[in-house]
Amino acid sequence: MKVKKADDYQSWFIEEGNEALLIDPWFDFALVDGKGWFLQRKKEKKSHLTEDEIFQVKNIIITAPFEDHLHLNTLKEFSKANIWCSSQVKSILLKKNLRNKIFELSSSNLIGNLEVRAYPAGFPYNTTAHCLHILNEDGFAVFHEGHVVNKKIIKEYGAVSYECCYAMVNNLSKISKANINVSITGIAGPKGGTKKKPVGLVYIGVKKGAKIEINKFLFKSKKRSSIQKATVKKALNLVLRAAK
Repeated sequence: MKVKKADDYQSWFIEEGNEALLIDPWFDFALVDGKGWFLQRKKEKKSHLTEDEIFQVKNIIITAPFEDHLHLNTLKEFSKANIWCSSQVKSILLKKNLRNKIFELSSSNLIGNLEVRAYPAGFPYNTTAHCLHILNEDGFAVFHEGHVVNKKIIKEYGAVSYECCYAMVNNLSKISKANINVSITGIAGPKGGTKKKPVGLVYIGVKKGAKIEINKFLFKSKKRSSIQKATVKKALNLVLRAAK
């Protein structure tokens, strides 16, 4: 299984065998659809995929009906790919007259060469979005959108907190059954920071066996992509350390 970040926001590419799966593709320079107000971000590149990788895409999963997950113009570029989504997203797509075959996600789905288990996302998206447990025949697995957290924790401590990061990695381990689990919560900016929780604040949780370690970082760079890259580097180093 090959897993690759498909852009510098939240699109993912998962290759298994001779075909690939895309999750929430948004291949455009601006992270805003039309006159949307929710996102006003820009990207340096539309995507990080090669032409060969784009050709391999046979299935697409849309995890939520929001503009940063459901990008119609990108979907039109993959008119031959199957789309997997919730009934709410399916209704939106049918109204837009897309040519793709559209399937509703169930608790367990065989998508291409992968088994995909869909769960309700964490609060406050539990009624509108999915998180995904993706497995191949060799037992390798990926958990996507693992923010399954009790809403009381978010209400009391906030989404970017030690407590939330701890709950995320602990709950993730129960779902994934993996030897090592990782959770990340933070503020990558460019907006959203406060005096107590500035842009660049990131918590990374690692659980191996029964041991949970929560690490707090405050990255000096205020550039979103730099914070994201630094976070991934730290997370990978923590995983490698835990694996020894």
